[in-house]
Amino acid sequence: MELDPSLSESLYRSPGVTEGEELIVRLLSSREVVEHGLSKWQAIVTIFNCMVGASVLALPYAMDHAGLIGFLALFGVSCVMGFTAFLIGKNLSIVARRPEGLAVPVELHDWSLIGKIALGSFGQNLISVMFLMDLSSCLITFLIATGINLPLLLPDGLLSTTMATIAAGLIAFLLLYVPVRLFAYFSMLGIIAQISMFVFLLITGIYIAEEDESRVGRDLRPGHLSALAAMLGCYIGCFNAHSTIPTIYQNVGDKTQWAVIIVYSMVMAFSFYFVVGAVGYAAFGDSVRQAFTANLGRDDSGTRLRGLEFLAPVCAAMISTKMLVTVPAMSRPILAFADARMPRKRFFFIFTRVLLITLLTVLSVLGRNLLPYVTAIRGAVVQVVISIVMPFAAYISLSWNEFSKTKRVLLLGFMVMSYLLTVPGAIVDVRIIISGG
Repeated sequence: MELDPSLSESLYRSPGVTEGEELIVRLLSSREVVEHGLSKWQAIVTIFNCMVGASVLALPYAMDHAGLIGFLALFGVSCVMGFTAFLIGKNLSIVARRPEGLAVPVELHDWSLIGKIALGSFGQNLISVMFLMDLSSCLITFLIATGINLPLLLPDGLLSTTMATIAAGLIAFLLLYVPVRLFAYFSMLGIIAQISMFVFLLITGIYIAEEDESRVGRDLRPGHLSALAAMLGCYIGCFNAHSTIPTIYQNVGDKTQWAVIIVYSMVMAFSFYFVVGAVGYAAFGDSVRQAFTANLGRDDSGTRLRGLEFLAPVCAAMISTKMLVTVPAMSRPILAFADARMPRKRFFFIFTRVLLITLLTVLSVLGRNLLPYVTAIRGAVVQVVISIVMPFAAYISLSWNEFSKTKRVLLLGFMVMSYLLTVPGAIVDVRIIISGG
């Protein structure tokens, strides 16, 4: 089946589609960037902001299950993801010199064009399918995370996770009919929420340590490979900003700084995730929730800490709002894809929206207690293709004639090995999700 090649373009060109898109939109619309391009530090901060998304909520849980070896895996994933982000820039520079690339305006050099020139119509269609799957799975994680956070706004036990997830789905459906321009008022909420949950986690960890230092780190353990494999996809999701990398690269003023930009971005992201994972794991141990926002303002036994009762509700309100107002923009490419294949009648217009939100809500309810595993399988099945396989495959194809036989074998081997490492964990995640945990 021939897919619409514009699909993969629209996935990250629509404001608010990616978790860090607000900063991209603001920067690219500024006069300074239009005239001179992104500076090194603007690009670094933008990439970092795009990486820090919903996956961070499950990171302390992932660390608790994987053990201390999880931090080594987190570092390894950051190196691989940084290298493939660098390769995307290399791919774009090669595409820009090809006749097919010269025929297309530079600002339209994107994933779709890379896939088409490197791998033909197959590559272009694969990009479209994977981006469609990435958006759909991201919407599910958003609804699950919202269903986890909404009950934190009310007294304990008043709202179940199931009902909260269903409510999130209903709100998401209604928001599909709200004018997009109104969501601009929430454009900085994601950044504020990220900073808040980071600060609130540190405050909670310090408070627990001051009350009883012996309670900190008592559940630390070396870990084991089977548990690590199941959480590997979660680590991949933490560093996945690759769908927006082409947009950022094309707007960097000095592209000779691209390698430095990627290194600094990855160092910032790894440092951020290391602190979140370490503090969450050490402070809460085996009591850590599937989204650590539920642990904020509480000790490792779940008891509310005096004076910090407001931390979880405040953070949950910001995260839930941010995720819900992002749903319409993230749904637009999926709905456009469906609308193009449906009769142009109002019934089918409404039907596609009802069907999409219903399916997403049902899947979210089924996975309401499995956020880390849903995040992990998204990373191990979908994001690994977008962020690791495709950059390698495109680079190898575009530069095949320039490489020695040894270099071809090494790059192909590294690509295949990186993908195969995620397969055992993906199988474990699927089994856990099917069994309900």
